[in-house]
Amino acid sequence: MDYTKCFKEVILNYSFIDPIVEFIRHNENITYKITEKGSESTYLLRMHKPITKNMQGVQNMREGIQSELQYLLAWSSHSDLPVQIPVPNLNGELVTSVVMECEEVHCSVLKWIFGETMSKKDFTSEEMVRTLGKHIAYLHQFSRGFKHGSSFIRPEHGIEWVNNMLSKLRSGETMGIITTEDFKPLENAFSLVTDRMKGLSKSFETWGFIHADIHYSNLIRTSRGISFIDFGLSGFGYYASDVAMGALFTKNE
Repeated sequence: MDYTKCFKEVILNYSFIDPIVEFIRHNENITYKITEKGSESTYLLRMHKPITKNMQGVQNMREGIQSELQYLLAWSSHSDLPVQIPVPNLNGELVTSVVMECEEVHCSVLKWIFGETMSKKDFTSEEMVRTLGKHIAYLHQFSRGFKHGSSFIRPEHGIEWVNNMLSKLRSGETMGIITTEDFKPLENAFSLVTDRMKGLSKSFETWGFIHADIHYSNLIRTSRGISFIDFGLSGFGYYASDVAMGALFTKNE
């Protein structure tokens, strides 16, 4: 598919003024930075087409994208920190769908958050680690009170999801993409994760809407503090999963 032709079709559905478009990357989505010429108005355009079919899921469906954006809208009205606010198209819709080469592509636009992408060196102090922990706690506190209808669908990051991810990695080993030497530690780590999950119950206090992809590139240092970006994999899971991800890039002590 000619994705350049596709995004040109998509931006016609928005009121951008002389947009300057920069390609960012193609991973779970195809992303572009859009800046309106002569202004500071900047946006993130996401074409919800993962780079491989193995990465497809509920999060790429129109209903799943709509649900993510619904959460972001609610979070933006609650958070004291900058949030990637969804931008509606000319029809007032949060999700724009176009057909290219007989294939439907779902797209969304978010307001750009200005700041610096964080790195491991940013979390060498106890103060910064504590701040990250507080922000994760605030996000989960909001999730506990977040109300949604029956049409709200997002991935579930439970044991079945972990086992599915392990199966995909095992396929990579079979195809020679991952060596057996590299796969074994992954297999052992996934086993530890599922064992820990088996010991947790799904309750109001332990299970709810989580970010599910907390790492350096999804943390932005802004003038108002640390902001979470990229809720593309967000869904329902154990709150402890977000905490564990955050703990991975902090000092052991």
